[in-house]
Amino acid sequence: MHLLSLTLSLAAGACIYLVLLNRYLLLIEDGENKKLILRVSLAAVGLGAILFGWWAAGTLWMLLPIGVLAAMLAGEARRATIRRRHAGEPPIEATNAGVSWRTPITTTDLAMYRYALTVPGWRGRDLRIVHLSDLHVNGDLSAEYYRSALLRAASLWDDLEAAGVPGIKGVWKLPGGGARFINVIAIEQMHAGHAKMAGLVAAGCGSSTYLGRIIIIVDDDIDITNPAEVMWAVATRWDPKTATDIIDGIWTGYIDPMLLPERRANGDLTNSRIIIYAVRPYAWKDQFPKVNKVDPAYAAEVARKWAGKVKFLDDL
Repeated sequence: MHLLSLTLSLAAGACIYLVLLNRYLLLIEDGENKKLILRVSLAAVGLGAILFGWWAAGTLWMLLPIGVLAAMLAGEARRATIRRRHAGEPPIEATNAGVSWRTPITTTDLAMYRYALTVPGWRGRDLRIVHLSDLHVNGDLSAEYYRSALLRAASLWDDLEAAGVPGIKGVWKLPGGGARFINVIAIEQMHAGHAKMAGLVAAGCGSSTYLGRIIIIVDDDIDITNPAEVMWAVATRWDPKTATDIIDGIWTGYIDPMLLPERRANGDLTNSRIIIYAVRPYAWKDQFPKVNKVDPAYAAEVARKWAGKVKFLDDL
């Protein structure tokens, strides 16, 4: 009985320590004091679990660690359900408010913890994450990647509007290009040459000129945070010969892997940029073939209804 009680107590203690670690201890400023606090708190929780397990053996108090473990499992099940429901979606912003002891607990959070990616000037689609590790649902990308990408996207948005480009509906950085190499801009076309205006400004403005490579202009019906939709726009609305600009002599840096050796040696830190106009041609956009697709909300509803029953839906 003592062995069972000790095992339960140690398992519950480990979960409690992970809660403390992720919610509080990791937020302490780095340094020797932090290392000491981490070690002392680990030892204290471990010793406490051992003493409690020995003392509670054979009593109703053994139900306490069982309750902690049950709460943790409930929280993990809840988080797994939410992650499955939103699989493939980009992270969304929400504050870490509403945390309560009365909600299911995960092994790494007190509750369904929500982190904020606060970026001054960001006016695009909201970003929400249920848990910090959910940032990895959309590739192996860290929170710092998203924070950097959002900052640069917000700055580019401001530059576009400051230059007088109207109808900007969104700016994003495709993950494969890091926070600099691939800019995607969604516009509501308002006049002839609107897409080219946006592309040329984006190629030369201060927030995106350094270390750029590709600029993609799309219509505002494209979800620019979804790489598949962006590539769909390129595949169906871009003509390589007539809807492309390539501009030479734009600022890059020593860390550009495609910087030619002779330019690197001469300090000529320039490269070329491609602007892809993946938009309906303005002159005949009203005659352009209509998009035939299921409403995203309805598609998500169907996927949830048949999840686990129709295999291919589990991968959506």
